[in-house]
Amino acid sequence: MTAPDRQRDGGPFTAGAMCPHCHACDVHPMRVPNPAAPRIVQPSDGTVHQALRFGGGVVREWVDPDIYDRWDERPFDVIRTCTSCGYEFGQR
Repeated sequence: MTAPDRQRDGGPFTAGAMCPHCHACDVHPMRVPNPAAPRIVQPSDGTVHQALRFGGGVVREWVDPDIYDRWDERPFDVIRTCTSCGYEFGQR
């Protein structure tokens, strides 16, 4: 799993769960995860997505080639949607 996918990990399945984003505890609605892998979307304009600055000078710039159209739901058994903030997260 990539780092953003780990942030969406709600842990083992429980009837009630805490949202990893806003920490609301509730019986959040569930759906079946998308079995397809996310697709990589390449930026067409060559935009620099991140630049690190230190001491007034640019240390490193790069174009992030791994931009996906959605998060990877495949490692999870269910996907839940938070009733408070609408954040989607998975449970195993």
